[in-house]
Amino acid sequence: MAAAKKCDRCGRLYEHPGKRDVIILKDMHPYPTESLDLCEECQKELMEWLNNE
Repeated sequence: MAAAKKCDRCGRLYEHPGKRDVIILKDMHPYPTESLDLCEECQKELMEWLNNE
C-alpha cells in the first residue's frame, strides 16, 4: 500500500510505495538528526548536487 506524502522541499504531494525517507546527517554524528520526505524529483536533484561536491 502506498503512503501519500508531502515533499518537505517543494511542497508537492506524492505517493510512495513503502518507506524511503532521506536521512540528513549533521556534523558527522553517527546517528541521523533529520528525516526529510522528498519527492522523486527532489531526491534526484539532491543526489546530483551531492555527487558534484
